Amino acid sequence: MKVNGAAESLDEFDRERRLSLFVYQKSIPKIGPFSLRPYNNTADVKLIHAWVNAEHAKFWMLQNTSVEQVATEYEKILATQNTQVYIGCFNQAPVFLFEFYNAEHDDLAEYYDAQQGDYGMHILVAPTQTPLPKFTWHVFKFILEFIFSHAQVQRVVVEPDADNSKIHALNLKAGFRYQGVIEMPTKRARLAFCTRDDFRLAVAEEAES
Repeated sequence: MKVNGAAESLDEFDRERRLSLFVYQKSIPKIGPFSLRPYNNTADVKLIHAWVNAEHAKFWMLQNTSVEQVATEYEKILATQNTQVYIGCFNQAPVFLFEFYNAEHDDLAEYYDAQQGDYGMHILVAPTQTPLPKFTWHVFKFILEFIFSHAQVQRVVVEPDADNSKIHALNLKAGFRYQGVIEMPTKRARLAFCTRDDFRLAVAEEAES
């Protein structure tokens, strides 16, 4: 009994420790709980290595890379201190990768008239053999709600590959307004912006449809 009790206490302690790592959580009715925790390049790199090498992740531009190469890439990203990287969870299981950065201080600012309060994001949802209806849309909304929970964010800037039709559809559904094409060193991208009001209106319209 003492051994079992100790194990239960340790399990509960571990559960509380893991829950304390989450920086943002929300339970979506009829779907389930989503949460964000900081990415750990030592503990998480093997996980995301599988994700970025998946067929649907070609626009992430890390396909055919090794675990070591992915680790090196994320060491560079984290070293800038301008980008926050998170693991997104559903029912506490990791299901997406999310990068959140200050666009005004990013290389992206060289391609448009950057303003104070501009923040960018990159999202990669993990491959699954049991997809849920509208799951990626729920992930997308959850992330934008997290971003706009920060008072300093005035608008979200995205620069998806011009050929990434799936993300364009999600962006438009979330209220992003497209403003042309930019030629970047690694891709031809479409530039789009979304304000807090744009997002709120889009979500309200989606709920009514």
